[in-house]
Amino acid sequence: AEEIALMTGCHFTTARQWMNNLPKVLPTPLYKHQAQHLVRKLIKVQVLASVIFIGQTSNA
Repeated sequence: AEEIALMTGCHFTTARQWMNNLPKVLPTPLYKHQAQHLVRKLIKVQVLASVIFIGQTSNA
């Protein structure tokens, strides 16, 4: 939960609630590199995590 709080800027209690209610999509948008870093950190502590890209694609 600490890593989520640090990466998203949310309160630790909010991050703890997210962790207690897994599986869940974080309601906070992250940059690709932030999301990938967070997934690596969560996997190290045996939390199954993955990055899901949501939103517009770059089809111009």
